[in-house]
Amino acid sequence: MGVRITKDGNHEPEINDRIIKGRAAITKLNSILWNRDVTPKTKTHIYHAIIKSTITYEAETWCLKAIKLQWYGYVQRMEEGRLPKEVMEWCPPGRRKRGRPKLTWAEGIRGLKGEKGLTLIVLMWRIG
Repeated sequence: MGVRITKDGNHEPEINDRIIKGRAAITKLNSILWNRDVTPKTKTHIYHAIIKSTITYEAETWCLKAIKLQWYGYVQRMEEGRLPKEVMEWCPPGRRKRGRPKLTWAEGIRGLKGEKGLTLIVLMWRIG
């Protein structure tokens, strides 16, 4: 499951999808939530375990992915010779050690960028 970000960096479609799924969970649990035999404490546990977790699933990654993409765009727009740009473009020689991540940070960004169709935006930032 991935996070959908529009070409302008907006998370609205993903947030709206989460809200719809949360409402669907509430609808399915209405018989339990309105049951007078179920204690308020149990209802609270159900809310936190099912409804809240459904609504906020991957919410913490929405901002992180947007921040990563913003940082990437910022560094790409830097003048040649700037240290952050050189560090981002540097590729260490040799192989990675066992147990290391399969993707580098830059490869992950490239995948995210391609996934979201953001290559045009980076180019537009460079021109504009």
